[in-house]
Amino acid sequence: ADARCALAQIGRDRVAHTTLEDLLIGVSEAVNNALRHGRPPATVRIWATSDRLVVNVHDKGHGPADRLTGLVPASCSTSDPGLGLGLWVMHQLDVDVALIHADDGFTVRLRGGTMIG
Repeated sequence: ADARCALAQIGRDRVAHTTLEDLLIGVSEAVNNALRHGRPPATVRIWATSDRLVVNVHDKGHGPADRLTGLVPASCSTSDPGLGLGLWVMHQLDVDVALIHADDGFTVRLRGGTMIG
């Protein structure tokens, strides 16, 4: 709730309403995944310009082992059919989503607004 509230306040009048709504859904899913599947601490960082928002949700975990997780809907044959659903939802939004594996943990980066390049 804190991440959504901060993003809503920061994002108001910076990006289109529909883009902000997609970012709010994305940050909700990313934070939920970090708390449910990651390793503490989970952190949220938001950067803003006059027409663009970037949100990083980071935890100390390794992230999904399968780098395709979230790019296709979860298989019904898995033991947990909901596994990867949050990442899949993020990829359906009209924002840029990047899954970043690094030595210090796993980051979901969401970007919305005017994109350069």
